[in-house]
Amino acid sequence: MRFRADRTEDRAAISVAVCLIPPDNSRHSEFARTENVSTHGARVIAGKLWQTGKSALVRSEEGQFEWTGRVIYCEHLPDGKFAVGLQRWRG
Repeated sequence: MRFRADRTEDRAAISVAVCLIPPDNSRHSEFARTENVSTHGARVIAGKLWQTGKSALVRSEEGQFEWTGRVIYCEHLPDGKFAVGLQRWRG
C-alpha cells in the first residue's frame, strides 16, 4: 500500500524488523519495526523515547540494509510505544 500525507515523496507501508542503534552507545539499542518507508527515511514504532535531532543507525534484522538517520520526531502513542520519524542521511 502506498500513500501520501503532505509529503514530497511516496511512502510504502512496509513492516520490517530493525535495530535502532544510537551512535554513542550501542547498549541503548533496541529492536523495533518500520511502519512505513520512503527513499528519504522511515517511520519506526519503538519501545522507548528517541531524542529529536539525534542520529541513529538503522539496521534490518535480516541484514538487507543499514543506514544512518536523524530523528525528526518522536511521538508518544496511546499504547505506550513511540512513533519515531527518521530522515536518512546521504553521504
